[in-house]
Amino acid sequence: MTTPVLTCTYANELDSSGTLSSLKPLRGLATTACRLVGAVVLAIGISMSSVAYAYAPTKALVQMSPKDYAKTQLNPTEYKCIETLYTLESNWRRAAYNPSGAYGIPQLKNKLIQHMSGVDQVRYGIKYIRHRYGSTCIALHHMYSKGWH
Repeated sequence: MTTPVLTCTYANELDSSGTLSSLKPLRGLATTACRLVGAVVLAIGISMSSVAYAYAPTKALVQMSPKDYAKTQLNPTEYKCIETLYTLESNWRRAAYNPSGAYGIPQLKNKLIQHMSGVDQVRYGIKYIRHRYGSTCIALHHMYSKGWH
């Protein structure tokens, strides 16, 4: 037993009330609407994907020195304090090591820091200082009074 296939001829025989015929002009409108929605979705997708690339490191940031990075993140007073602090701690050497187990420019006791770039070490160090001391000048004062920060 075969199942009848819905063809134009067969559909026309079923369309005695004219329902399918009256919807024919709307098919073109539906196709246009689908294309418009597809274009809008595509445009939104492209715009959202380009936003992700806006936060990727630029060549300038990769080539920036750790001191220059700190200068862009801190006000002049805070920068002077961190410049003094990191000069005392590591002399701004990325591979600096202290027998107490401190690594990198900020001389933190986290082995992961030794594998970071100088800019990332400074970024991590500033975050640590802000969390622990509130400001780089307070951290420098602590360094002068205790011998460590």
